[in-house]
Amino acid sequence: MKALTAAIIVFAVIAISLFCSLTIQKLTFGFQSVSGVKMLNSSNINAISISDPSGLVYIKAYSGPQIIVKYVSYSDFLSPLALKIENNNGVLLITTGQNYFNAGYSVNLNITVPESIMPDVTVKLGGGNVIVQLPYAGAITIEDGAGNVQINATQAVQMKVEVASGNVELWTSSTKYIYAAVTTGDINAVISGPLTGSYQFYATTGNLNVMIPPDSSVTFTVSTTAGAVVVEGIHYNSVSNSMSGIVSGTAGNGTATLTESTTTGNAYLKAI
Repeated sequence: MKALTAAIIVFAVIAISLFCSLTIQKLTFGFQSVSGVKMLNSSNINAISISDPSGLVYIKAYSGPQIIVKYVSYSDFLSPLALKIENNNGVLLITTGQNYFNAGYSVNLNITVPESIMPDVTVKLGGGNVIVQLPYAGAITIEDGAGNVQINATQAVQMKVEVASGNVELWTSSTKYIYAAVTTGDINAVISGPLTGSYQFYATTGNLNVMIPPDSSVTFTVSTTAGAVVVEGIHYNSVSNSMSGIVSGTAGNGTATLTESTTTGNAYLKAI
């Protein structure tokens, strides 16, 4: 009888433990979605700063007067997401975090700004795609752990993009400084206006494809350790040739400087 009672108690303890374990597991991995819209006066905002561990960030311009932020967040309902969207001394500041513990979350942001402003843009992501489409911008800085980055800015003071894993695509008519680097991925850049500053493109594993006006005035070096180097459509005085994995030279009076360097991949510099 005592043995039977003991067995029943042991079975009950195991059953309760199993039930609690399954319940906690179910709660822990139960995610909730929250969406919303916030509108801000743009009159004194001159910069956008986003710190988001993962998710899509899309920034674009329109003809209206206000800044519109649409968001969709996903987080564990036991640890709700704390999303802050505020004007912090002229900076549209968007930060994320969880209230109690980090159980994984993401936020998709769709930000529309008046086309009349020229904001600095800073986006830091652990993972996710970033799209920036603005006619005018100040300094654009993107840091992304894993995701694709697209920037289309007719005029920007500078672009700085660093991606661990993902592709980068850049389009601009007038940008004086560009720095783009990927560990694994390709970089495609189109600079349709005159080159007047410094332009640098680096990849560890990936292809580089840069297009510039055929009459550019630029001093350039295009190189790869394992891959092909191609320079075409640009009239230049050659310093070295592609047989060595490096092509460098001067086009026009060489006012601007341009560097392409990849370890494993092809490097192209072509005329538009």
